Amino acid sequence: MHPKWHIASSIIIAVISLLFEQNTPFLSIQLFHREISVFVLCFVVGVTIDVDHLIDYHVYRRYTVEGENMIILFHGIENVAILAFLSFAFQFPFIVFPSVSYACHMAMDVYGNGQPFLSYCYVIRFGRRLLGLFAV
Repeated sequence: MHPKWHIASSIIIAVISLLFEQNTPFLSIQLFHREISVFVLCFVVGVTIDVDHLIDYHVYRRYTVEGENMIILFHGIENVAILAFLSFAFQFPFIVFPSVSYACHMAMDVYGNGQPFLSYCYVIRFGRRLLGLFAV
């Protein structure tokens, strides 16, 4: 998926987050006397997930055929479940919109890249790669 779509979706989710009053316990960013920390988190989470592509490109490009054996560390469906669990189980409402931004990024990648859903699952990916157990 092209980064412009991740940026656009992250901005949309971030703007929606401004409709809800949310304070973060560790970060306070003000703009025109309005708390925008969750807005910033939505954008940062939704866009910076792709940093792992840069890491993979620079680390693995010498050792593999392009696109094969890439780790893409931040692209895991399990992360969405962990973020959702944190936001609801521990009463961290400020994580809800960044979680939605992350989930949107993942959904767009699954749909836009034409890869099977399970190829974004850490257990399947690492099991296949390290143990040769799963075929995706």
